[in-house]
Amino acid sequence: GMPEDIVNRVIENLPKKKQAMYEPVEGAVSKREVDKARKNIVTAAKQMEKNGAFNLEDLGGGGEMVE
Repeated sequence: GMPEDIVNRVIENLPKKKQAMYEPVEGAVSKREVDKARKNIVTAAKQMEKNGAFNLEDLGGGGEMVE
């Protein structure tokens, strides 16, 4: 949406760690790579849940809403 020079000025004013989030990704990623990465994330999340780091139901909205 915005002109590139304005986007660049905004990004330059962000902290370095936030700037890294806006680095352009070069090239397309194959569906196989995406699926593999997703599987790795799910596997890691399930292991973290098993270790007690967090509860996946709470993160996924499966828990009860507290008012």
